[in-house]
Amino acid sequence: TWTLADDLHLHILGFLSLPDLARAALISSAWARLVATNELWLALCHRMWAGRQVSEACRALQSNARSALHSSLTEARVCQIKIPELCSLEWSFRFKKIAGAAWTATDPWWLGEPARTLHFAPDGRLCWSEQAWDGKM
Repeated sequence: TWTLADDLHLHILGFLSLPDLARAALISSAWARLVATNELWLALCHRMWAGRQVSEACRALQSNARSALHSSLTEARVCQIKIPELCSLEWSFRFKKIAGAAWTATDPWWLGEPARTLHFAPDGRLCWSEQAWDGKM
């Protein structure tokens, strides 16, 4: 079981960068034990994954959160997307402000509603959500 001191240490360690965590593990065997805990790495996963697309394969590794984080960071360096992955995701669409008022005036996102969504089909078609354009434009 953890003492209050360990819980506080884990909380503080959760704010460190990965290089700083590696240095913290060198301080003592007690700190090395804390840095090695899955609870710490799971907190780091949640912090680093917030608002980001993370594969289900990485999320499935959370029982070994350090490996999950490592895998997600490796995936994040990928500069291409393969067709199966492109077609498996839901994409959001909205006009940028620079498009002008004629376009943003009918864009749900600019009207405080959820953005339009679409999927890419393997044959290259765009499949808009059912209500994507709702008779507008």
